[in-house]
Amino acid sequence: MQKIAFILLLFTFSNLLFAQNIKQIENRNPLNSIDINFLGDASILSLNYSRIIRTPTDIFINTKLGIGYQETFELCLWGGCDTPEKLITIPHHITGNLGRKRSFLELGIGGTLLYGKDYQNYVLYPIIAYRFIPFKLYRVNFRIYAHYVFYRSNNESGLVLIPAGISVGLSF
Repeated sequence: MQKIAFILLLFTFSNLLFAQNIKQIENRNPLNSIDINFLGDASILSLNYSRIIRTPTDIFINTKLGIGYQETFELCLWGGCDTPEKLITIPHHITGNLGRKRSFLELGIGGTLLYGKDYQNYVLYPIIAYRFIPFKLYRVNFRIYAHYVFYRSNNESGLVLIPAGISVGLSF
């Protein structure tokens, strides 16, 4: 009789216990990040803030805005070269990310405004990337990406754009 009472009591209280939803666990991933980009994004080096915008599907949207550094380049074989012009860059992008857990395929479009004393340019490019996002706050994130510039507002020579880059940052 005691066993039957215990089993009935167990079934009664089991309705009050709720399991944790898997989606709730996944949504705890950090949404903000401060990153350092090496090469790519029309910059030699840039510091960026990025934000993840969640959607109800397995796809999320990532936005980025930063400030960076670039130099013009001139190849001189016979004669003096001008000193390279130092440029401020403002890289930005919006991408869609497809994947689960911590690894994602990233596709989107980005642009960079390049500004210097005598030089101004805007470049636009599609982006393809692999992104790694940690499960916990204050952990390292990683991104390796490639892009191809298909639009330049100014076709002056002197600007060499590296078509790939690496980004490392801290998620919070």
